[in-house]
Amino acid sequence: MLEIFKLESKIGSTTLSAKELNLEIEDQKFDFKEYDIGEAPKEGVVSPGNMETGDLEEIEKLYKKEPSRINNFIECANVVPYSFLHQEARKNYGDYTTAKGQDEFKDSDLVLTKDPFSPPEWAKELWDFARMKTRKTFKTDSTMACLRALKIKNGKPVFTIGAGPYSDSFYSNGSEGVKIGLDSKEKESLLQKVSAAELEKLEDMAVRLEGKYGSGRTIRDIIISRYGHIPEFGEHVYNNSVGVAGMVLTRNNEFVFVKRGSNVSINQGVNCTASGAAEFDEATLSQYGIQHFLGSEISRETNEELGLKAGTLIIGSMKKRIRLELGIDDSEYDLIPVGFIRELPRGGKPECMFLIQYKGATEDLVKSVIENPHAEKKEIEDSVFSLAQSETDKLLSTKGASSFIQHKGIVNLMLCNEYLRNTQK
Repeated sequence: MLEIFKLESKIGSTTLSAKELNLEIEDQKFDFKEYDIGEAPKEGVVSPGNMETGDLEEIEKLYKKEPSRINNFIECANVVPYSFLHQEARKNYGDYTTAKGQDEFKDSDLVLTKDPFSPPEWAKELWDFARMKTRKTFKTDSTMACLRALKIKNGKPVFTIGAGPYSDSFYSNGSEGVKIGLDSKEKESLLQKVSAAELEKLEDMAVRLEGKYGSGRTIRDIIISRYGHIPEFGEHVYNNSVGVAGMVLTRNNEFVFVKRGSNVSINQGVNCTASGAAEFDEATLSQYGIQHFLGSEISRETNEELGLKAGTLIIGSMKKRIRLELGIDDSEYDLIPVGFIRELPRGGKPECMFLIQYKGATEDLVKSVIENPHAEKKEIEDSVFSLAQSETDKLLSTKGASSFIQHKGIVNLMLCNEYLRNTQK
């Protein structure tokens, strides 16, 4: 069934088409709308290719001794590979879906460090192997804000942030799907990309690592076996760049998802509305830090790429991703942090998630995406989807929901849904 919407207000008389999917998941029906936004531009793509993260089944197996890492992550039928942070006596941190959680976010403090990402030698050897085996190359290599440590001091969370190249994050946090060793098929493929001498060097490294750790093991398995748990941030095994992600809730009470396609390295498929990572800006971080105001309190006079006292590291980066990917200005929405969590397929990489309360209707947002002039539009491919907020409880209690919406989108929706439930009582 095809519905035609005639749009007014800021988008004038433009006509949009929305297809009603009437999607069936596990015998449950959901009335998603799908908006065709056209083909994503291909020029200017700088992605080095898909980030290797491995199978969810392996993650569940490796973390079975720490069930709270996956299970009971706010009530949901879908198993999601994320957890809240554990610090000091295994205290949970990062649940911002309550008033207490919002206060915890506002009271966070910041320490900057000039120390570079310097993994122990045994871990560096694994990342060097992953770098050589996967052969990913970067046309540009942004300097990211990376979480070096998280401590609780006088009851207040204190983040230690340093700079690190995105490539280090790509190879350390994203290489757990890579296995030690080289089979004949992998050697044949590599011969088309590297010299015989380079391949010989890689083979020697593979033999040495297999002798040390055993044949066919993933990097994630080796690290978990060594520590017995997910390495904490202060253990410096991964270059933990801080991610940001947000789910839009429009004025007409619809959550909006986008299809993230071949132009992104990770978390492809139907997903949360905006997603990216925080870039390092020492001057701005030194001046503002992670301050006490929430997204809705950010001054519009401040550079929209950086944010203001609500946290130039996290909220400022999220505002930048929204502007670049969706083409909407920060005067058009309120931004509320709903969780600071760890993404298990990427070694427990930190991710701050937001509810984006958009002041326009769903069709207004779709039109902004279509007309967005920024190059980051290329990360959204083909389609934008919407679902009524009233259907989210049913969706999250339907086990197969993650077969349609990628895990990151499910987690973002869970946190937003829980925040709205707690604040609308």
